[in-house]
Amino acid sequence: MSPEYHHVDSLAATERASQFDLLLAAIPLVLAVGLGSGYLLSVPLFFGGMGGAVPAAGLVAYSVYAIEQVDEDN
Repeated sequence: MSPEYHHVDSLAATERASQFDLLLAAIPLVLAVGLGSGYLLSVPLFFGGMGGAVPAAGLVAYSVYAIEQVDEDN
């Protein structure tokens, strides 16, 4: 028995990514940018973390609101 391997075309995968998939990818990215700026710039790490956490929390709130709207339509 040989294992089956499925080739995944990354371009096709990103074309099929939904709005919520991209949103889930953006949340940690925004947080990482804020934390990275805290390390790279001469600002306290707390402010860099908050600079990423506030927009990430906004994306989480948007996702909860958007999912609520989609569930109400069904």
